[in-house]
This record gives sequence, C-alpha cells and structure tokens, in this order.
Amino acid sequence: MRETFVKTVNDHLNGELERIQVPTLLFWGTEDEAVSRRQMEIMQAHIEDCGLVELDGAGHFGHLDQPDTVHAGLRHFLENS
Repeated sequence: MRETFVKTVNDHLNGELERIQVPTLLFWGTEDEAVSRRQMEIMQAHIEDCGLVELDGAGHFGHLDQPDTVHAGLRHFLENS
C-alpha cells in the first residue's frame, strides 16, 4: 500500500494540463491540507480557460463542507460556459 501511495503522491500531471481544451472550473478549500494553493495556481495557469473558486474555511472535501457554494458556482459556470 505504501508503494502505491508514494507513486501517487509523486506523480505530477503538469505536462498534461495544457491538453484540457474545455472550460474548467476548480474548487479549492482554503483549509485543504492535501492540495496547496500553489498547486491550484499551477493548474489554473496551465489550463487555458480555467477559473478557481476558493471555499473559505473548507477542507479537502469542500463540496461537503460548502455544498451550497459549490452548487451555486457550478450552476453559474454551466449556464455561462
């Protein structure tokens, strides 16, 4: 199990992000201890048409911490993309 975890953590997809050719919306909880703000900024910078919604006070599972905010953001994104 440890070997799988180490491989997953050390696998970076930065070179693949440019291949995403559709509008993309990312959500990130400001209290996320698994994914850093810098990682989100890298993703946002490398995906051509990308937005980022910060969920203030939410953790790694921000959709569970702030479902109303995520729902509103997704609705706006889908109606305007």
